[in-house]
Amino acid sequence: MFKRLGFIKKYRGSILFIFGFAAMGSLLVLFVRADTVQIPIEAESASRVGGVLASDSNASGNQYFGFEAYDPETWYGYEKPGPTNTGPTNENILTPISNTQLESMMTDGAVIENVLITGGDVDPNGNNVTIRNFKMNANGNRYGFVMRNGKTNLTLEDGEIYNMSSAAILGMGWTGIRLNIHDSSGDGLKAQSAGSRGPVLVESSWIHRLGKGDGAHADGDQSRSGPDPIVFRGNNCDMPVNEKGGPGAPYKSNACFILHQAEGPIVSFTAEYNWLNGGNYTVYCGGAEDMRYNRIGRGYRYGHRTGTCKSWVGNVWDDTEDPV
Repeated sequence: MFKRLGFIKKYRGSILFIFGFAAMGSLLVLFVRADTVQIPIEAESASRVGGVLASDSNASGNQYFGFEAYDPETWYGYEKPGPTNTGPTNENILTPISNTQLESMMTDGAVIENVLITGGDVDPNGNNVTIRNFKMNANGNRYGFVMRNGKTNLTLEDGEIYNMSSAAILGMGWTGIRLNIHDSSGDGLKAQSAGSRGPVLVESSWIHRLGKGDGAHADGDQSRSGPDPIVFRGNNCDMPVNEKGGPGAPYKSNACFILHQAEGPIVSFTAEYNWLNGGNYTVYCGGAEDMRYNRIGRGYRYGHRTGTCKSWVGNVWDDTEDPV
């Protein structure tokens, strides 16, 4: 008996620790069963797709990483562009004008609103022109808008462009926001050299139903050169091949982006936070592309990309958000 007492005395610290730990465990079990445990996690960097790396002076390294719930209709603060959030905001107030009338109005700094345009191949006569809340039937002309006159900084907002034989917009030095581009006999856009200079930004726009002409191999954007930066951000290139949910004949799909520097170098091409779906290959890389954090669909014929991109970071499958 005295030996037992000696043993207890010798190891009483360890014994008390074990009993104390067991008691705490019991309380923890009761706590967990009573409510959901919430554990805050701080991270100075992260690669979880769909999360947000934000600043906070109280966090280690002044940054924290917040996880977002899976939602295929929103992505890095962008709503998936479609019929309800692209095109004219109010068609009931559009005033009919011709393409030549529109050109005459496009002087330096002009702001043109609420117009229903018939005819295409519109080339600005001035710099820093803005057109918003509009609808353009290109009426079979090659382009909706062209940037050939050396003018720059054209801004197109909340507009619809359709029925062109080649592309909705050709050239450099323009911005397109919340555009609905469709029913081209050829491509959606041609962001490439055509006479004017300046960066190109396409944002929150919907590009779909292309390639209805005979022999067409439609691209959402085809760039054969690019002396200034080209950025596509938060757009929906919706071009599934017909056997995988496409619109059917006569529409034909080749790629969302195809870059081949056949007419000059492309200095910078960035595609980020877009929904990209369809084509023979969804992206034809030409060596200048920074492809990052895009959602890739499975409506292609052969594959999601071919060629070598400059970078491929954070891109995910649209249906699972698994890395591509």
